Amino acid sequence: MIPGLQLYTVRDALMLDQKHTLTCVAEAGYKRLELFDTSCLAETVAIAHDLGMQVAGTHFLPGLITGNWLTVSRTEAGISDKLTYEHFLDECARLQIPSVGIAILFPEDRPDLDAYRRFAELANKAGNRARQRGMQLYYHHHNFEFDSSSSFRPYDILMDQLDPALVQVE
Repeated sequence: MIPGLQLYTVRDALMLDQKHTLTCVAEAGYKRLELFDTSCLAETVAIAHDLGMQVAGTHFLPGLITGNWLTVSRTEAGISDKLTYEHFLDECARLQIPSVGIAILFPEDRPDLDAYRRFAELANKAGNRARQRGMQLYYHHHNFEFDSSSSFRPYDILMDQLDPALVQVE
């Protein structure tokens, strides 16, 4: 088994000094990374490779497939107005990042249970576009998908609606 680390867990240190933080991660024995900041993919991948680490995947914000940017402004997220899902996939392919993951569903993406069904349809389409480039799309779930206050848990809807050949779950 190759130890890996989701860099979001060290995001504060990473934002202060990316190279030093990645050096410490490598020295701690991690060999595989999952990235989270789409604004500096090429730089992070280059540093990781220089330190002998592989990039297993990267998270991205849901707005790239939903079009919703209410919770996170594009500037705060480090996302260019020119970044589209297609451009993101092209960059990941160029950098040989094999997996891309939807980091979270923001509140505007999940106002009701039907929104999860609509999201699953968008994710399946996005997963197909990733697969056409040789990549795997995945969804990173959180606690809100397990809310059981209604007749169906959102997680169950996602598991029923997401095509496992197109969208995996992390």
